[in-house]
Amino acid sequence: SEENEYVNIIASPPTDYVLRFVIRPLGIITGSWAWGSIIHFTTGGSCCGYGQRVPAIWFHPGTTKLEINIDDSLNGQRQCAVPYELTLNKKHAIEVRVYGTKSSVYVNGELASQKTIGTR
Repeated sequence: SEENEYVNIIASPPTDYVLRFVIRPLGIITGSWAWGSIIHFTTGGSCCGYGQRVPAIWFHPGTTKLEINIDDSLNGQRQCAVPYELTLNKKHAIEVRVYGTKSSVYVNGELASQKTIGTR
């Protein structure tokens, strides 16, 4: 098991939810396909079917920009990205809100990204 890895099963996950966590980026992963995986909730599989990214959160390759995938019944890879980089070696409070047909991402209490999504 890797450091900071946590694996568990949520038997009946809700379709509306709020996910909060604190992250402190320590470095940048390089390479064109070097996505830095942070969290990936799935019903099984990696991409891009319904339930495979509910949500999935990564650092975009070569940056500390967050990319959040929140799938719905029409798109298994609905992206809601933070348009700026997180500061290295600083703690950032992240909140992902998914209610109805709207997904929102907050960084340190400020709205960073919002997207309309389909039903789940």
